[in-house]
Amino acid sequence: MPITITPAVADIDIGSDILTNSDWESDTPTTLSLLVNFLAGTQLALATTTGSLVKAISGNTTLSSPEAINLNFIFTGALSAAATITFPGGERTATIVNNTTGGFGLLIGYATGTQAAIPAGGSAQVYGDGTNFKLASGVAAGSGGSVAVPGVFSVTGAASLASTLAVTGAATFASTVAITGTLAVTGATTMASTLDVTGIGTFLANVGVGGELNVQLDSAFLQDLGVGGTLGVTGDIICTSDVQGTNVAARHASLSVYLQADSTDGVFAMTEYASDGVPEWRIGKTIANNLETQWFSGGVYQLSPMIFDAATGYLLLPNLPTSSSGLASGTIWSNSGILTVV
Repeated sequence: MPITITPAVADIDIGSDILTNSDWESDTPTTLSLLVNFLAGTQLALATTTGSLVKAISGNTTLSSPEAINLNFIFTGALSAAATITFPGGERTATIVNNTTGGFGLLIGYATGTQAAIPAGGSAQVYGDGTNFKLASGVAAGSGGSVAVPGVFSVTGAASLASTLAVTGAATFASTVAITGTLAVTGATTMASTLDVTGIGTFLANVGVGGELNVQLDSAFLQDLGVGGTLGVTGDIICTSDVQGTNVAARHASLSVYLQADSTDGVFAMTEYASDGVPEWRIGKTIANNLETQWFSGGVYQLSPMIFDAATGYLLLPNLPTSSSGLASGTIWSNSGILTVV
Protein backbone atom coordinates (compact mmCIF):
# COMPACT_ATOMS: atom_id res chain seq x y z
CA MET A 1 0.00 0.00 0.00
CA PRO A 2 1.18 3.60 -0.57
CA ILE A 3 3.19 5.23 2.16
CA THR A 4 4.18 8.77 3.04
CA ILE A 5 7.86 9.66 3.38
CA THR A 6 8.79 12.79 5.36
CA PRO A 7 11.04 14.54 4.53
CA ALA A 8 10.77 13.70 0.81
CA VAL A 9 13.52 11.64 -0.83
CA ALA A 10 15.56 13.54 -3.43
CA ASP A 11 15.39 12.37 -7.05
CA ILE A 12 17.94 9.67 -8.00
CA ASP A 13 19.17 9.65 -11.61
CA ILE A 14 20.15 6.10 -12.66
CA GLY A 15 20.73 6.79 -16.35
CA SER A 16 17.61 5.85 -18.27
CA ASP A 17 15.35 6.30 -15.23
CA ILE A 18 14.85 8.90 -12.51
CA LEU A 19 13.57 7.61 -9.16
CA THR A 20 11.39 10.22 -7.43
CA ASN A 21 9.88 10.51 -3.96
CA SER A 22 6.52 9.62 -5.55
CA ASP A 23 8.01 6.34 -6.85
CA TRP A 24 9.16 5.38 -3.36
CA GLU A 25 5.79 6.26 -1.80
CA SER A 26 3.59 4.55 -4.41
CA ASP A 27 5.65 1.37 -5.07
CA THR A 28 8.61 0.96 -2.76
CA PRO A 29 9.51 -2.65 -3.74
CA THR A 30 9.66 -1.95 -7.50
CA THR A 31 11.63 1.27 -6.99
CA LEU A 32 14.11 -0.50 -4.73
CA SER A 33 14.44 -3.29 -7.31
CA LEU A 34 15.27 -0.78 -10.08
CA LEU A 35 17.96 0.80 -7.93
CA VAL A 36 19.49 -2.55 -6.93
CA ASN A 37 19.54 -3.80 -10.54
CA PHE A 38 21.24 -0.62 -11.71
CA LEU A 39 23.90 -0.88 -8.99
CA ALA A 40 24.45 -4.54 -9.84
CA GLY A 41 24.82 -3.76 -13.55
CA THR A 42 27.22 -0.94 -12.78
CA GLN A 43 29.33 -3.19 -10.57
CA LEU A 44 29.38 -5.89 -13.25
CA ALA A 45 30.44 -3.42 -15.95
CA LEU A 46 33.26 -2.08 -13.81
CA ALA A 47 34.41 -5.56 -12.87
CA THR A 48 34.47 -6.90 -16.42
CA THR A 49 35.79 -3.90 -18.34
CA THR A 50 38.04 -2.10 -15.83
CA GLY A 51 36.94 1.17 -17.43
CA SER A 52 37.06 -0.08 -21.04
CA LEU A 53 34.26 -1.42 -23.21
CA VAL A 54 34.98 -3.54 -26.29
CA LYS A 55 31.80 -3.74 -28.33
CA ALA A 56 31.14 -5.35 -31.72
CA ILE A 57 28.66 -3.35 -33.82
CA SER A 58 27.18 -3.63 -37.31
CA GLY A 59 25.44 -0.24 -37.53
CA ASN A 60 23.86 2.47 -35.39
CA THR A 61 24.18 1.59 -31.70
CA THR A 62 22.68 3.00 -28.49
CA LEU A 63 24.74 2.39 -25.36
CA SER A 64 23.04 1.34 -22.15
CA SER A 65 23.65 3.24 -18.92
CA PRO A 66 25.99 0.52 -17.50
CA GLU A 67 27.96 0.49 -20.78
CA ALA A 68 28.22 4.27 -20.88
CA ILE A 69 29.99 4.55 -17.50
CA ASN A 70 33.23 3.32 -19.09
CA LEU A 71 36.04 5.71 -19.96
CA ASN A 72 37.38 3.90 -23.01
CA PHE A 73 35.28 2.51 -25.88
CA ILE A 74 36.71 0.19 -28.52
CA PHE A 75 34.24 -0.55 -31.32
CA THR A 76 34.77 -3.55 -33.60
CA GLY A 77 32.65 -5.34 -36.21
CA ALA A 78 31.97 -4.86 -39.93
CA LEU A 79 30.23 -1.70 -41.16
CA SER A 80 28.56 -1.05 -44.50
CA ALA A 81 28.00 2.64 -43.75
CA ALA A 82 28.94 5.24 -41.15
CA ALA A 83 27.48 4.30 -37.75
CA THR A 84 26.07 6.53 -35.03
CA ILE A 85 26.97 5.72 -31.41
CA THR A 86 24.35 7.23 -29.08
CA PHE A 87 25.19 7.86 -25.42
CA PRO A 88 22.57 8.34 -22.70
CA GLY A 89 22.24 11.86 -21.32
CA GLY A 90 24.71 13.41 -18.94
CA GLU A 91 28.10 15.12 -19.12
CA ARG A 92 30.94 12.76 -19.97
CA THR A 93 34.46 12.43 -21.38
CA ALA A 94 35.49 9.30 -23.26
CA THR A 95 38.19 7.88 -25.51
CA ILE A 96 36.78 6.33 -28.69
CA VAL A 97 38.68 3.81 -30.83
CA ASN A 98 37.20 2.88 -34.22
CA ASN A 99 38.48 -0.64 -34.92
CA THR A 100 35.58 -1.52 -37.22
CA THR A 101 36.16 -2.83 -40.73
CA GLY A 102 34.68 -1.59 -43.99
CA GLY A 103 36.34 1.83 -44.01
CA PHE A 104 33.51 3.82 -42.37
CA GLY A 105 33.57 6.38 -39.59
CA LEU A 106 31.71 6.64 -36.30
CA LEU A 107 29.52 9.57 -35.20
CA ILE A 108 29.48 10.00 -31.41
CA GLY A 109 26.58 11.88 -29.85
CA TYR A 110 23.38 12.02 -27.85
CA ALA A 111 19.92 11.32 -29.26
CA THR A 112 19.93 14.95 -30.46
CA GLY A 113 22.63 17.59 -30.83
CA THR A 114 25.94 17.76 -32.67
CA GLN A 115 28.17 14.71 -33.07
CA ALA A 116 31.92 14.04 -33.04
CA ALA A 117 33.34 12.13 -36.03
CA ILE A 118 35.93 9.36 -35.67
CA PRO A 119 37.43 8.15 -38.99
CA ALA A 120 37.87 4.50 -39.92
CA GLY A 121 40.81 3.06 -38.01
CA GLY A 122 41.06 6.27 -35.98
CA SER A 123 40.71 7.32 -32.38
CA ALA A 124 40.01 10.46 -30.39
CA GLN A 125 38.98 11.80 -27.01
CA VAL A 126 35.46 13.21 -27.04
CA TYR A 127 33.53 15.41 -24.66
CA GLY A 128 29.76 15.58 -24.20
CA ASP A 129 28.23 18.48 -22.28
CA GLY A 130 24.82 16.83 -22.02
CA THR A 131 23.59 18.42 -25.25
CA ASN A 132 26.38 18.19 -27.83
CA PHE A 133 29.47 16.07 -28.43
CA LYS A 134 32.74 17.40 -29.80
CA LEU A 135 36.34 16.28 -30.23
CA ALA A 136 38.24 17.27 -27.10
CA SER A 137 41.47 17.54 -29.13
CA GLY A 138 39.88 19.33 -32.11
CA VAL A 139 40.83 16.60 -34.60
CA ALA A 140 40.57 12.82 -34.76
CA ALA A 141 43.67 10.82 -35.65
CA GLY A 142 43.18 8.14 -38.28
CA SER A 143 45.19 5.01 -38.91
CA GLY A 144 48.66 5.63 -40.32
CA GLY A 145 48.65 9.24 -39.16
CA SER A 146 45.72 10.44 -41.27
CA VAL A 147 43.65 13.31 -39.92
CA ALA A 148 39.89 13.77 -40.32
CA VAL A 149 38.27 17.13 -39.60
CA PRO A 150 34.45 17.11 -39.50
CA GLY A 151 34.01 20.88 -39.76
CA VAL A 152 36.05 23.91 -40.80
CA PHE A 153 39.83 23.41 -40.77
CA SER A 154 41.76 26.65 -40.38
CA VAL A 155 45.55 26.99 -40.18
CA THR A 156 47.25 30.37 -39.70
CA GLY A 157 50.83 29.09 -39.99
CA ALA A 158 52.67 26.55 -42.10
CA ALA A 159 51.19 23.03 -42.04
CA SER A 160 53.03 19.80 -42.76
CA LEU A 161 51.27 16.41 -42.68
CA ALA A 162 53.08 13.11 -43.17
CA SER A 163 49.90 11.35 -44.23
CA THR A 164 46.27 11.97 -45.22
CA LEU A 165 44.16 15.05 -44.45
CA ALA A 166 40.40 14.68 -44.88
CA VAL A 167 38.15 17.68 -44.28
CA THR A 168 34.38 17.28 -44.53
CA GLY A 169 33.86 21.04 -44.27
CA ALA A 170 35.81 24.03 -45.56
CA ALA A 171 39.61 24.26 -45.40
CA THR A 172 41.47 27.55 -45.04
CA PHE A 173 45.27 27.78 -45.01
CA ALA A 174 46.94 31.14 -44.38
CA SER A 175 50.41 29.84 -45.15
CA THR A 176 52.24 27.06 -47.00
CA VAL A 177 50.86 23.53 -46.70
CA ALA A 178 52.75 20.29 -47.45
CA ILE A 179 50.90 16.96 -47.40
CA THR A 180 52.76 13.76 -48.24
CA GLY A 181 49.57 11.69 -48.38
CA THR A 182 46.11 12.37 -49.79
CA LEU A 183 44.13 15.60 -49.43
CA ALA A 184 40.34 15.36 -49.63
CA VAL A 185 38.18 18.44 -49.02
CA THR A 186 34.40 18.48 -49.46
CA GLY A 187 33.98 22.20 -48.77
CA ALA A 188 35.58 25.28 -50.28
CA THR A 189 39.38 25.40 -50.13
CA THR A 190 41.23 28.68 -49.69
CA MET A 191 45.02 28.89 -49.50
CA ALA A 192 46.98 32.12 -49.22
CA SER A 193 50.23 30.48 -50.27
CA THR A 194 51.52 27.22 -51.77
CA LEU A 195 49.91 23.79 -51.46
CA ASP A 196 52.04 20.71 -52.11
CA VAL A 197 50.29 17.32 -52.16
CA THR A 198 52.37 14.19 -52.77
CA GLY A 199 49.30 11.99 -53.15
CA ILE A 200 45.88 12.54 -54.71
CA GLY A 201 44.02 15.83 -54.29
CA THR A 202 40.24 15.66 -54.35
CA PHE A 203 38.31 18.94 -54.14
CA LEU A 204 34.50 18.84 -54.24
CA ALA A 205 33.96 22.61 -54.04
CA ASN A 206 35.73 25.76 -55.25
CA VAL A 207 39.51 25.91 -54.81
CA GLY A 208 41.48 29.13 -54.48
CA VAL A 209 45.27 29.11 -54.11
CA GLY A 210 47.19 32.36 -53.78
CA GLY A 211 50.53 30.74 -54.63
CA GLU A 212 51.45 27.49 -56.34
CA LEU A 213 49.37 24.32 -56.34
CA ASN A 214 51.48 21.18 -56.78
CA VAL A 215 49.78 17.77 -56.77
CA GLN A 216 51.80 14.64 -57.54
CA LEU A 217 49.05 12.22 -58.62
CA ASP A 218 45.74 12.35 -60.50
CA SER A 219 43.43 14.96 -59.02
CA ALA A 220 39.76 15.82 -59.31
CA PHE A 221 38.43 19.37 -59.18
CA LEU A 222 34.62 19.35 -59.31
CA GLN A 223 34.17 23.13 -59.20
CA ASP A 224 36.18 26.23 -60.17
CA LEU A 225 39.95 26.13 -59.68
CA GLY A 226 41.74 29.44 -59.24
CA VAL A 227 45.53 29.47 -58.91
CA GLY A 228 47.46 32.70 -58.48
CA GLY A 229 50.81 31.10 -59.32
CA THR A 230 51.84 27.88 -61.04
CA LEU A 231 49.59 24.82 -61.23
CA GLY A 232 51.74 21.69 -61.25
CA VAL A 233 50.22 18.21 -61.42
CA THR A 234 52.24 15.18 -62.46
CA GLY A 235 49.09 13.10 -63.06
CA ASP A 236 45.79 13.96 -64.73
CA ILE A 237 43.79 17.08 -63.92
CA ILE A 238 40.05 16.45 -64.06
CA CYS A 239 38.00 19.62 -63.64
CA THR A 240 34.29 19.84 -64.45
CA SER A 241 34.29 23.63 -64.27
CA ASP A 242 36.79 26.44 -65.02
CA VAL A 243 40.57 26.32 -64.48
CA GLN A 244 42.08 29.76 -63.89
CA GLY A 245 45.74 30.45 -63.29
CA THR A 246 48.86 32.29 -64.42
CA ASN A 247 50.45 29.15 -65.87
CA VAL A 248 48.87 25.74 -66.51
CA ALA A 249 51.65 23.38 -67.62
CA ALA A 250 51.86 19.68 -68.42
CA ARG A 251 55.39 18.51 -67.64
CA HIS A 252 56.97 15.18 -66.77
CA ALA A 253 60.62 14.17 -66.52
CA SER A 254 60.29 10.91 -68.47
CA LEU A 255 56.72 10.42 -69.75
CA SER A 256 54.78 12.01 -72.61
CA VAL A 257 52.34 14.69 -71.52
CA TYR A 258 49.09 15.88 -73.09
CA LEU A 259 46.73 18.79 -72.68
CA GLN A 260 43.39 17.15 -73.42
CA ALA A 261 40.05 18.72 -74.29
CA ASP A 262 37.67 15.76 -74.39
CA SER A 263 34.00 16.03 -75.31
CA THR A 264 31.18 13.79 -76.48
CA ASP A 265 31.04 13.12 -80.22
CA GLY A 266 29.11 15.91 -81.94
CA VAL A 267 30.13 18.56 -79.36
CA PHE A 268 32.90 21.16 -79.50
CA ALA A 269 36.20 20.59 -77.64
CA MET A 270 38.28 23.73 -78.09
CA THR A 271 40.89 26.00 -76.55
CA GLU A 272 39.91 29.67 -76.33
CA TYR A 273 42.24 32.66 -76.44
CA ALA A 274 40.75 35.89 -75.10
CA SER A 275 41.65 39.46 -74.23
CA ASP A 276 40.22 40.72 -70.93
CA GLY A 277 37.64 37.95 -71.05
CA VAL A 278 36.57 38.69 -74.65
CA PRO A 279 37.15 35.75 -77.08
CA GLU A 280 39.58 36.43 -79.93
CA TRP A 281 40.39 32.94 -81.26
CA ARG A 282 39.31 29.34 -80.68
CA ILE A 283 41.18 26.25 -81.84
CA GLY A 284 39.94 22.72 -81.48
CA LYS A 285 37.48 19.99 -82.44
CA THR A 286 34.19 20.98 -84.03
CA ILE A 287 30.81 19.25 -84.06
CA ALA A 288 31.94 17.48 -87.28
CA ASN A 289 35.19 16.43 -85.51
CA ASN A 290 37.26 18.69 -87.79
CA LEU A 291 40.22 20.63 -86.38
CA GLU A 292 39.23 24.25 -86.82
CA THR A 293 40.55 27.74 -86.14
CA GLN A 294 37.79 30.25 -85.41
CA TRP A 295 38.14 34.04 -85.55
CA PHE A 296 36.12 36.38 -83.31
CA SER A 297 35.71 40.14 -83.39
CA GLY A 298 34.45 41.85 -80.26
CA GLY A 299 33.63 38.44 -78.84
CA VAL A 300 31.40 37.57 -81.82
CA TYR A 301 32.29 34.66 -84.13
CA GLN A 302 33.23 35.84 -87.64
CA LEU A 303 34.60 32.92 -89.64
CA SER A 304 36.88 29.86 -89.63
CA PRO A 305 39.96 30.69 -91.72
CA MET A 306 41.58 27.24 -91.40
CA ILE A 307 40.08 23.73 -91.15
CA PHE A 308 41.62 20.24 -91.15
CA ASP A 309 39.00 17.82 -92.48
CA ALA A 310 38.40 14.86 -90.11
CA ALA A 311 37.60 12.43 -92.93
CA THR A 312 40.54 13.19 -95.24
CA GLY A 313 43.08 15.08 -93.17
CA TYR A 314 43.16 17.76 -95.89
CA LEU A 315 43.80 21.38 -94.99
CA LEU A 316 40.89 23.61 -96.06
CA LEU A 317 41.13 27.38 -96.40
CA PRO A 318 37.44 28.18 -96.94
CA ASN A 319 37.44 31.97 -96.72
CA LEU A 320 39.87 33.02 -99.44
CA PRO A 321 38.95 35.88 -101.78
CA THR A 322 37.54 34.72 -105.12
CA SER A 323 39.51 37.16 -107.24
CA SER A 324 43.06 38.46 -107.43
CA SER A 325 41.79 41.90 -108.28
CA GLY A 326 42.95 44.44 -105.72
CA LEU A 327 45.04 41.94 -103.75
CA ALA A 328 48.63 42.55 -102.75
CA SER A 329 51.31 40.57 -104.55
CA GLY A 330 51.76 37.04 -103.13
CA THR A 331 48.25 36.84 -101.64
CA ILE A 332 46.56 33.42 -101.99
CA TRP A 333 43.14 33.43 -103.65
CA SER A 334 40.77 30.86 -105.15
CA ASN A 335 38.20 31.03 -107.90
CA SER A 336 35.83 28.91 -105.80
CA GLY A 337 36.54 30.64 -102.52
CA ILE A 338 37.87 27.41 -100.98
CA LEU A 339 41.47 26.25 -101.29
CA THR A 340 42.25 22.64 -100.36
CA VAL A 341 45.88 21.73 -99.69
CA VAL A 342 46.74 18.02 -100.04
